[in-house]
Amino acid sequence: MRIRIGHRLFIGFLLATVIVLALMTVLTRWYFHRGFIEYVNESEVDRLRFLSANLERFYEKERSWDVLEGDQERWRKLLAPPPAFERLDNISSPDSRYEIDVSEDPFAISPRVTVLDRHGNHLFGPPISNGATQTVPILFGDEVVGNLQVSPLRTLAREVDTSFAQEQNDWYLGSALAAILLAGILAAIFARPMLLPILELTRGTRALTGGKYFQRINVESQDEIGDLARDFNTLAQTLERHEELQREWIANISHELRTPLTILRGVLHGIEDGVCELNEATRKSLASEVDRLTKLVDDIYDLSVSDIGALRYRKETNDVTDILSEIIEMFEVRIADAKLTLRLEPPAGPLFALVDRGRLGQLFTNLVENSIRYTNAGGQILISCKTNGRSLKIDFEDSAPGVAMEQLPRLFDRLYRADSSRRRSTGGAGLGLAICKNIAQAHAGEISASQSALGGLRIRVMLPIDPNAGS
Repeated sequence: MRIRIGHRLFIGFLLATVIVLALMTVLTRWYFHRGFIEYVNESEVDRLRFLSANLERFYEKERSWDVLEGDQERWRKLLAPPPAFERLDNISSPDSRYEIDVSEDPFAISPRVTVLDRHGNHLFGPPISNGATQTVPILFGDEVVGNLQVSPLRTLAREVDTSFAQEQNDWYLGSALAAILLAGILAAIFARPMLLPILELTRGTRALTGGKYFQRINVESQDEIGDLARDFNTLAQTLERHEELQREWIANISHELRTPLTILRGVLHGIEDGVCELNEATRKSLASEVDRLTKLVDDIYDLSVSDIGALRYRKETNDVTDILSEIIEMFEVRIADAKLTLRLEPPAGPLFALVDRGRLGQLFTNLVENSIRYTNAGGQILISCKTNGRSLKIDFEDSAPGVAMEQLPRLFDRLYRADSSRRRSTGGAGLGLAICKNIAQAHAGEISASQSALGGLRIRVMLPIDPNAGS
């Protein structure tokens, strides 16, 4: 049988309250009963003082207990209560020889009183047990001539005491039942606000599983449920963004594939129809489109393999400046043709890092290619290498045109172009920087974009230094 979480919260609150109240009621009743009996026993000391005063007056007159020896009747009269007391109960001594009419002893003390002489010898009353007793001395001047002892009550003897105790117990039980009823009402009231956000989360989760990534939850609480709701909204926003990127990716990749295929098909149909001649220019055009398709497919493959963690890296200790110098040497002709100037600011010494030489070279190649492609003729490219002792910092900067600040975070998205109006002859497919990001992360590094002081774009690559390079 399925129990809803709302019912579980209600039962949990109510059960905890019932357990606490039951424990408090039992402990309170036990403590009250024990404390009340102790109070009654303590109050009997005043009664004993009255009886002691009777015996003191007798001893002052007779100067001895001998005249009372065996005279039970005189003992009972000496231990009789004051006449002002009314009859409240009927209690007998455990020893029938010492029974008195309790109508004359409303506190039921006399049947439990024992009289001892100064030496502790028994004079009158029942034998004293080994338990605790209340004792009041019998004085003649400053001399102790005897003692009165009374056995403590184990249970309440008087009807008024038992009646009062019963009233208190009834009040405790009634209060506990009322508190349980109130706790049930409060549990139902408090469980509902806690349940509503959970129901919202349930509905939101079902909406996400149905592909409704626009779903959001409005929970303002600052507790764990509020944190969970905010995490849910973040997840929904991320999924919505991923869905948008996926649609954009499919649209862009379709466009990137369609364009060269359309050109290839048009040229081939033109050759078949005799409109175009198969000459050197046509052959170069076809080869260019095939190369473009090949490059696009290779980039997509590299990205997909990197995403699933299957891209192999063979890392060895290498001097990063050597790799960078080789890449710059490869682009000398391209840089001259583009009428650009490139300046390298190398460090004072070698910069060793644990890297895959081929993959890091691919990263540097993409960044230099990106600067050449998007820098106006007559501009400049600056590459600088620095270290802070823990990591390497390689900056690739170029001159105008620049990139708007709001576009910088998206430069490493796949198939994203900062200028959507660029012609394909100028701009690539938009996968180069995405591949650079994957390579940098595979080397436990970082890559970021910002505006350059030269007026264009600055790409910064951070790589950890190999700690064992100098050993």
